[in-house]
Amino acid sequence: ARDAISSPENSSRFVPRLLQKPEPLLGRESRESTAPLEENKNEPPAYFYEDGLQLTFNHGPKGDKGFALGINRNECDIVLPKLGGIKKLHGYFTFDENRFIWRDSSTYGTIVTYDGKGGERRRKFTWILGGHEVPDNTEEIVIELHKHLKFQIVVSKHDTHADQYIKRFHAETAAQDEPRIGRLGMHSPGSTAPHSDTHTPNQGRIVLKRRTLGKGSFAVVTHSWDVSTGIEYACKKPRDR
Repeated sequence: ARDAISSPENSSRFVPRLLQKPEPLLGRESRESTAPLEENKNEPPAYFYEDGLQLTFNHGPKGDKGFALGINRNECDIVLPKLGGIKKLHGYFTFDENRFIWRDSSTYGTIVTYDGKGGERRRKFTWILGGHEVPDNTEEIVIELHKHLKFQIVVSKHDTHADQYIKRFHAETAAQDEPRIGRLGMHSPGSTAPHSDTHTPNQGRIVLKRRTLGKGSFAVVTHSWDVSTGIEYACKKPRDR
């Protein structure tokens, strides 16, 4: 991902890291001054220390589908390196029912993880990345386009007038004009997300288990969320016996 972020073809969307990583302290003093984990909750997110690519309403997409990613430099808003499986137009970021989504349009597919959950490759598939309680409360969303190409997705939240921004986005992308949309961020993740080498992805739905609602002698009921539709429901599964 760092090659794509530092590529001259993406320079107009490049944003430098917000913070520099502090130099590690060595010796006895560093051990004594190390704060317990509980006291470090207010530390900035890890992506503050990484360069990134920024998608904004002020610098809108080239086409009418949304912000396109792929190897075609004429049509794509973010040009990706030429790796096996990466297509001319691999997919794009857009909005669906006021939710920010990633829509894969490739034959190779994409993997999306939500705090490590999910992790299944799909092609011609949609993932909700923002505008819903589940992704909005997820600490780390990572999309994997290739086992050597992964981005952490950081979506800015608009608490007021979000629907107006999105309506304008749809109207202006349809006209292929210069949209104006808040701020989205793409950063190279500091950690490696799980990946699959499968070249023919399973096309079934992806459902994330959120929490256990109840347990009985014969079954377990969990609160689940569909990553494509946003539907939440209770799922009853027989217990292993």
